Amino acid sequence: MKAIIISHERGGSYVMDRDGSFHFVKGHTSRQLGAEIEFRPASSVAFLRYAMAVACLVIAIVVGGMAILWNSETYSVHVDMEPSVELTYNRFNQLKKATPLNDSAVSLLEKLKLSGSLEKSLTSLIQGAEQHHIISKQSEHPEVLITVIPKNGKTPQKQISIIYATLDKIGMTDAVFVQVCGKDSLKLATEMGVTPGKVVLAEQLFESDRSIPIDELVGMTIGELLVLAKEKALLKPY
Repeated sequence: MKAIIISHERGGSYVMDRDGSFHFVKGHTSRQLGAEIEFRPASSVAFLRYAMAVACLVIAIVVGGMAILWNSETYSVHVDMEPSVELTYNRFNQLKKATPLNDSAVSLLEKLKLSGSLEKSLTSLIQGAEQHHIISKQSEHPEVLITVIPKNGKTPQKQISIIYATLDKIGMTDAVFVQVCGKDSLKLATEMGVTPGKVVLAEQLFESDRSIPIDELVGMTIGELLVLAKEKALLKPY
């Protein structure tokens, strides 16, 4: 490639080619400014290598970031229906793990093999429980308590909307009550050794009628709590 020398620097010269692009070439320091020389644009090769390295770095950062987000646990959904199950999801609403919280849940999860999105996994769990005669959509009282527990403390409105849409799609809206658990209720549930959902519902019942001690409420079954909550008109959509 031909170019004109426009300046000299230590160890080389800056030249301008016929397209108006500037390059640095080694040597030619004894030639006059304005002289035409032939050179190989090594700087273009170096720039290409640099660009490729930057592109690889960006790809690595993006892929690594996606992997971190995929493996992160953003929120969990506790499903209490005597068998109690904790479903943990990532930022993309994909199921990371399903944890049985009692013995009856162990056998249920072995039969169902949950996976996939929030909608898919929740549908499989609720419909599976109905098929195994654990719950029934024809029941006079709600039989399932769903409690959403965010990891960041923010109310997961999007996830709640997905849950309601899922329940409506499978015709289980009347059989399920949905609520959200805060940090204080989660801490109390851990201390008492019960599910967060039971504590949140017991707290609501205690606030509406303090005649029943909260310890006694927590000692009730999920079914008993839901029946009592319906009687006191507490089962309202979140």
